[in-house]
Amino acid sequence: MVRQGYAICAAQMVTNPDGTISRKSSNFLQSELIILDMDFGKKVNGEKVLIPQNYIPMDAFLDTPAAEPVALAYTSYSHTKEWNRYRLLMPLPYLETNPEHYQKILKMYIEKYKADAACSDVCRAYYGNTNATVFNLFQVRCKMREKPRPPRPPRCKHRKHWRY
Repeated sequence: MVRQGYAICAAQMVTNPDGTISRKSSNFLQSELIILDMDFGKKVNGEKVLIPQNYIPMDAFLDTPAAEPVALAYTSYSHTKEWNRYRLLMPLPYLETNPEHYQKILKMYIEKYKADAACSDVCRAYYGNTNATVFNLFQVRCKMREKPRPPRPPRCKHRKHWRY
């Protein structure tokens, strides 16, 4: 969906009686996902500038133990080689239905990962990027955890069965 340009939201929201959905914190229903915006910048005189002491390029971040809970990472529209900007998607171990608790959890993750603090509302939508580089880390970890099959034992010379 991200590479098709669709926006994503970590929260499921209440559907209005007319069938529409309003993206407001008061409409938060539940979530089991955290999305962090990793842009490492702040606004100065209306322009976003890089904060070098917090900056971690995407490739370097993905090689750290902090990337272990990340299921999916993708580059945002404003990502460049000089200034990596990306998003991290991390599943929660349970379904959170309390918007206040979810916001506390989200703020804790934002602080831990030094993510964009302006993205702390519970119903935040993040735009997709048709040129995104997407890293499906969940799939990679599942493959890494699969145990390789042991080699078959040699066949017995006199019988048609495997020796164990």
